[in-house]
Amino acid sequence: MNLFSSCIWVGVLALWMTNPVEAAESSPLPPADRKPPASIFPEKWDYVWGDEFLGTQLDTQKWQALTPEKLTLSQSACIFSATASADSSAVLEITSKYALKYGRMEVSAQMPSEDQASFSIGLLGISRDTVFWPTCGELILQQYPTSSVVVNYEDAAGEFINRATPYVYPPKGLNQKFYTYAVEWNQDNIKVFVNNQLQLLFKVSDADMADYNPFRNPHTLRVKLNVKAGHSSHSAKLDYVRFYAPKREAGK
Repeated sequence: MNLFSSCIWVGVLALWMTNPVEAAESSPLPPADRKPPASIFPEKWDYVWGDEFLGTQLDTQKWQALTPEKLTLSQSACIFSATASADSSAVLEITSKYALKYGRMEVSAQMPSEDQASFSIGLLGISRDTVFWPTCGELILQQYPTSSVVVNYEDAAGEFINRATPYVYPPKGLNQKFYTYAVEWNQDNIKVFVNNQLQLLFKVSDADMADYNPFRNPHTLRVKLNVKAGHSSHSAKLDYVRFYAPKREAGK
């Protein structure tokens, strides 16, 4: 855990589930060595799910991964390492088993060392198995190396919309230290932050269709490393992942 995050966060309640849609129905306490943090905005958010990557291997109760053995946990970080061959690229991807509908998500990450590898951190609609992509909706908080926010969805006319917006405040040294990528999401707006600087404000109603809006449905977190063919091994790191739900009013 980096020094900044470890000085701020304290332990509260965790929530995990195997079926993303049923997230609010189960709330077991976390193991003693995985005490989750409270939000730096306690008046707004309650911690509901996350991973501090304190173990020795990826927690497959929390994550789906085709090749979890290629992910290593070291010094409280999850390390993505992939090596491409001369003829084909290499892809390493994990998806959370928890889905969030409205709230705040934070991911602390360090980007790959070179631009020959791409690294993305994003939210993907759980309806992808029924309405498929991009109708399910996708919000990419970081599309490295372009450092942009990408929103993918289908509009009311059935047209594929790909909105890529470069960061308003481009951060420096993304592959030298951890940055915090966050999204705050309600029924009206989605805000994307990098180190608490607002990079994008997206109106949820922009994705309205006749009877469906992907951004009014739960999304899971997907993190993906892609190394281009003909290039050597590259790695990226996750320091932590934290999901928060809007704080409930007293008596509700």
